[in-house]
This record gives sequence, C-alpha cells and structure tokens, in this order.
Amino acid sequence: MITLEKKQEQSYQKMGMEIVTNASDSFTATKERFWSQRFTQEKIITYLPFVKPENIIFTALAPYDYSMQIRIIKT
Repeated sequence: MITLEKKQEQSYQKMGMEIVTNASDSFTATKERFWSQRFTQEKIITYLPFVKPENIIFTALAPYDYSMQIRIIKT
C-alpha cells in the first residue's frame, strides 16, 4: 500500500518538481519552494488544545484520505 507521504511526493513530481525532504520529515518540500505539512486528525486536536475536539470539523477532500479541510466552530 502506498503511503500518504509517497502520494504527496508523486503529486509534486508529476508537476515536474524536485523533492528535497525525506521520509523522516513531517512535511514534503520541493526545490521550487512548495511544501505541505502532513497532519492527522489527532495532531490537529493536539496542536489546538484551546479548541474543544467537538468544535473541530474534518471534511475529507479526496476518497483516499490524502487531503482534508478543517473548520473550527467559534463558540
């Protein structure tokens, strides 16, 4: 099974970009100065301790969990 990180790298490579990070990095960066951070729902909840988890809405943007939209409900 292909990892999300590898899918991200392949996407950049299909656009002709050169990957400059490796598998141990928590993000993917290119020589062309594009980058994307890899977050899980758990990481988002941990990074935002001041937001109640039930006020964070995760919406998948692709059927294979490659990307998601995050909305925070203001209370």
